[in-house]
Amino acid sequence: MPSMGNPGHPLRRCEPDCLQAELTRYLDEDDAMSRFDIGLQFMDTGRMTYHGRRHDAAFWIENASVA
Repeated sequence: MPSMGNPGHPLRRCEPDCLQAELTRYLDEDDAMSRFDIGLQFMDTGRMTYHGRRHDAAFWIENASVA
């Protein structure tokens, strides 16, 4: 999760390279580095069910390649 104190600006979505422009602005203008908090969630896959059925551990891993 991004920190509430991050110095990012809203993206100009009409600009085709808005992410590149914001990164360039950040590197040129901002004094503080952006911060992100990372959290871990431990799961007991042996007790978890989906629609009443148990699944192997691989089922519970988010797979971004699946639509």
